[in-house]
Amino acid sequence: MIKCSLIIPAYNSAKIIGFCLDKALNQSVSKDTYEVIVVDDGSVDNTANIVAQHDSVKLIRQSNHGPAAARNHGAKEANGDILIFTDSDCELDVDFIKHILAQFDTNPQIAGVQGRYKTRQKEFIAQFGQTEIETRYIKMEQNRYIDFIGTYAAAYRADIFGKYGGFDTSFPIACGEDAEFSYRLSKDGYKLLFCGDAFVYHRHPSTLKQYLRTKYYRGFWRVKLHKKHFAKTFKDSYTPNSLKIEILLSPALPFFMILSCWNMYFWIPAFLIILLFSFSSIAFLKMFRKMKYRKGYLIPCMLYARAVSIFAGVCLGMINEFFHGEKASRTSCDWC
Repeated sequence: MIKCSLIIPAYNSAKIIGFCLDKALNQSVSKDTYEVIVVDDGSVDNTANIVAQHDSVKLIRQSNHGPAAARNHGAKEANGDILIFTDSDCELDVDFIKHILAQFDTNPQIAGVQGRYKTRQKEFIAQFGQTEIETRYIKMEQNRYIDFIGTYAAAYRADIFGKYGGFDTSFPIACGEDAEFSYRLSKDGYKLLFCGDAFVYHRHPSTLKQYLRTKYYRGFWRVKLHKKHFAKTFKDSYTPNSLKIEILLSPALPFFMILSCWNMYFWIPAFLIILLFSFSSIAFLKMFRKMKYRKGYLIPCMLYARAVSIFAGVCLGMINEFFHGEKASRTSCDWC
């Protein structure tokens, strides 16, 4: 009997979907207890043909409407009582589904479960990104229940997912629709849980340009997200308060440095901001070294670059919301 459905949205994923499916189809739980569904979101490459080579995978095709719509489509076709979501660029640990299901089996009050990322990458930028999310996992582990679930490793009870209509398709790319859905559940009192034992391997952005571009779009679409859930601007179980302070102060540093050309006293606030970013680097650097990564001396600069990129995204997102609101169109980000 099918107990859960693993849903994977895919868009132009021909180069990676095979690796994802190999892991998805070889889980430690019985093959009779779960199904794998791939929703091809209007790919123009060979994605659908590669998926079709796996007889046990249910392939659904749709015109390009974005990952939120693709996941919702997969959920409608699913037979499992538990809906598990991951991305086409993720490789599931062999016990991923086992650990996810265990959370629902042991606690009937749980409505959703969040897994975690890991990476095998050696590039500094990718390792920085992994460390960044590890610091967020620490924050999540400090809470008995959470209010944020990312769809790279997520699960919900199917009846609750259907009751709330699934992910908000007004988010045209993979930036914020997962947080928005989990915020809705958390607001209504549903219990969401973090499960660190359920993990997937992921390929993070490996170049500075890719990383900063991703952060820019995170900031851009967070404006729409926080417009819907304003209270989460100030507190959630995922975002460190230090990051919010860094984002707010990031434009002040060049401002004071420019002013210091006319008055040296403006070096004082500029120096204080530099100290703040250096202080913020300490906990991050400890985690970075704990994971045996190198080039830790670049951490302060990376934290500042991250803050600037998110700030830029937030500013453009506010302008976009002001002029377009719900009519905001798909950007060139493709899925971030």
